[in-house]
Order: sequence, then C-alpha cells, then structure tokens
Amino acid sequence: MARYIGKEMSRVDGVAKVTGKAKYAAEFQAPNVAYAFIVNGSVAKGTIKSIDSSEAERAAGVVRVFTHLNTPKFGPKAPTEQQQRDKTFRALQSDRIYFNAQPVAMVIAETYEQARYAARLVKVSYNPEKSSTDTGSVQANAKPPQSGPARPRGNPEEAMRNAPVKIEAEYRIPIEHHNPMEPHAAIAVWEGDKLTIFDKTQGVYGVRTHLAARFDIPEENVSVV
Repeated sequence: MARYIGKEMSRVDGVAKVTGKAKYAAEFQAPNVAYAFIVNGSVAKGTIKSIDSSEAERAAGVVRVFTHLNTPKFGPKAPTEQQQRDKTFRALQSDRIYFNAQPVAMVIAETYEQARYAARLVKVSYNPEKSSTDTGSVQANAKPPQSGPARPRGNPEEAMRNAPVKIEAEYRIPIEHHNPMEPHAAIAVWEGDKLTIFDKTQGVYGVRTHLAARFDIPEENVSVV
C-alpha cells in the first residue's frame, strides 16, 4: 500500500463512472426475471400475531408470497458468524420482530409494479412489546465485543492528570444513515445449483461466504458481481 500513497493512480472504473456508463446492480440484464418487493413491519418489537397474504396472492402477476410461515429454513451460519457467536438477523425465519420496519413478507411478481401493489394487500397483525429508542437507557445491557478490548496504547489517565487544560463534556451523536445514489436492489440468477448475484456491496467475498452458507452450496458455486 505504501508504494501507492501520494502517487497519482489510474482507477480501472474511473472513466465509466465519470461518463455515466458504470452500471448499478439493478441495471444489469438477466432473462426471465421476477421482481420482489419487501413488506416491512409496523412495530419495533414483538411477534407476528397473524399474517394474511391471500388477497396479495390473487393479485395480477403475483407468482408467490413468502412469509415466515412458508419460507424454507436457511442453511447453517457462515464460519465467521460461528466464530463470533453472532446472532445475525435472518429474514422471514420466525415470527419474532426485532426492529422497526423489519421485513415480514416478500411478494414475487412478474413486474416490479405488480409486486409493489400486491405488497400493500398483505395484512399483518402483531403482539407488540415495549421497545426503546433511547440508546442511553439500555446502555447498561450492552455486551462487550467478542474479540476483546483493543490493544492499549499510551497512558490516558496520566495524560489527563498532567494536562494543563481539562474539559469534561458529554456528546450524543444522532443516527447516521448511508444514502447511496443507487437503488437498493440485487439480481440473482440461478443455473442449477450455481448462483450469480449482481449486488451493491463492497465485500464480495463476505457476500459469497454468507450466501453459500444460507443456501448450503459450495462457495465456488457463488459468483458476486
């Protein structure tokens, strides 16, 4: 990396990006695609009491509606998750609601517009539970990182004692949300047990590992573009 710092380098995708020729994940073409639209939950915590997708299933162009009641169970967790003992969220795998706007159903249809319309017809009722949106009020319940504390550097206590000027204050930072220019979308193409996915990601190898684990197929059968 050091040999590149401070030097003018040519980006492989630079020309495509500045001329508008670079493709977003949703702009790649695949034959005979179906379109998925997510139904988001309306409570921040609780369980799904009932879900009725019958009207959505009868809507024009709808291929199928997936909920936690009919979605196949995913394969074992990826090795990195097992090592970290991570409780990674898996959509449509149970009736439990963990966060606001959690996906509770997915409508598959022949066109995007048909999927979006049918998603509005899915009726969901909940058993809501008390939730908290104040990070400070639940900070005592936070769990330390599994990897352990970072390696100490310096002596902050001594530096504070010897500092000529000391300022004590508490700062709160509001939620920061990524706002990418491209649409939130991905295209998956299956050929037998081989999967090619056009995804908006900076971690193609991580995506490959997790998808292979979820669908219980070898990693070499997954290509991430």
